[in-house]
Amino acid sequence: MDAQDRLNRSYQNSAIYTSGFYADPEDELNTHTKLFDSLKSLTMNQHGDTQFSLQIMTTNSEINVMPLGLVDLNDLKEYEDRQRAKYGLNYNKEDIPLLVQFSPHTEHGQVVKKIIGTTQDLFGNFNEAFPKIWHTIRDFLKKNQKILTEIEADLIADSHDVKKEYFTNFSKIFLKCQLISEKKL
Repeated sequence: MDAQDRLNRSYQNSAIYTSGFYADPEDELNTHTKLFDSLKSLTMNQHGDTQFSLQIMTTNSEINVMPLGLVDLNDLKEYEDRQRAKYGLNYNKEDIPLLVQFSPHTEHGQVVKKIIGTTQDLFGNFNEAFPKIWHTIRDFLKKNQKILTEIEADLIADSHDVKKEYFTNFSKIFLKCQLISEKKL
């Protein structure tokens, strides 16, 4: 079965369960709790074949947890091609890989996608699947914090340059005003 058939069979005419929350980059415990509660609620209230997307918003990035192929079918096709190359042409596993995707909101930021088990793992054995998901998300939160620190350092450096430029410009304006004032007297 190819990826298109699998998605059509599994997901055709079904709604996407979506949820999201803001992850404070400086409050890891609260983020862990929100992630745990969101995913546990999903697994308790939905079926294992549910299309879902959990969006974690952070300052200057977002992290998504969802089945591979939900946003881009080509991702699932490429994954299946790699699996068939690795395990042979008869590879026909029914499990849908679980994707954690990090999207930095910066000019040159690269989207990073990491497969963490399967959606069946999440629904079938939450207690084993969750720590793997959390570990990946925590790593992405650290990347986000690094981005924020770099942006802050750039802004501080820029502020010093702008301060010097304003001081120079205002000094020139002040001198011109003084000269004009002296001429009038």
